[in-house]
Amino acid sequence: MKISDIDFDKKEITFDLAKKKEATKLTLILPDDIAKEIAKQIDENNKTSDNYLFVENDAKIDGFLRNMRTYLERNSNKLIKTLAEKEMTLNTHDFRRLRGQHLYLAGHDLEVIQSLYSHNSLDQTIEYLQIKEIEVNKMLLEDMH
Repeated sequence: MKISDIDFDKKEITFDLAKKKEATKLTLILPDDIAKEIAKQIDENNKTSDNYLFVENDAKIDGFLRNMRTYLERNSNKLIKTLAEKEMTLNTHDFRRLRGQHLYLAGHDLEVIQSLYSHNSLDQTIEYLQIKEIEVNKMLLEDMH
C-alpha cells in the first residue's frame, strides 16, 4: 500500500483488491486512532506519498507480501490449535472465502458480495462461497428441530 492510497482528510484508505486487467479498488473508512498511528510512522520515517507504507521500495514489495501471507497463515494456525485444541491448516485464501460466507450469512446482498470479490457472475460467487452447501446444511439443521 502506498501512502498516496490514504486520504487523511476524508478519513479513507483505498486497497487494490486483485491484480487484474481492470483496476479493482476497495475504499474503507480509516479510524482516527489508526490514522494517527500511520501519520506518526510516515513522519518518523520521512516518507512521501510515492513511498510504500510498510516497505522501503518497489523491489521489496513481493517479498513483503509473500512473507506477510506466511506469517498470517502460520500464526493463525497456531492460534486455532491453542483455542480449539485441534490441528487445522488454514491459508489466507480460506479466510477470504470465510469472510464472504459470513457476509452472506449476515444477510448482505449477494450482488454486492459479487462486486467485492470481482466475480464476473453471481454463479461464480455462489460457487466460490459454497452457497449451495451452506443452504443445504441450514435446511437439514432446521428439519432436525
